[in-house]
Amino acid sequence: MVQRMAVLITDDFKPSTDTVKHLKNEGYADKFIERERIEFILYWKEAGKKFKMPNKAFRNWIKNAVKFGKNDEQAEKKGSQSFKQYQPVIPANSSRSAGREALNKLRGKP
Repeated sequence: MVQRMAVLITDDFKPSTDTVKHLKNEGYADKFIERERIEFILYWKEAGKKFKMPNKAFRNWIKNAVKFGKNDEQAEKKGSQSFKQYQPVIPANSSRSAGREALNKLRGKP
């Protein structure tokens, strides 16, 4: 049996094509995968941990990001509970989309 070498996560880490395909098939958006790839690199590069299976570690990172509510849309899509940071009261005479736009503006989302 061939033993895998443990590797450090570096700035140029990219999950394998199979890993990305697997995540997309599970319903994760490209934008979410890329944002979390950057977070994964920053965190593990700083920690200095070595991985024998970095793609598996990345898949787990993505699943945990949703589990802990880092992306409300993804969490809702995957059936996880998510918590809103701030939910303003929407006046009865305004549309729901106007309230959502105001909320996204407060959160700094486009």
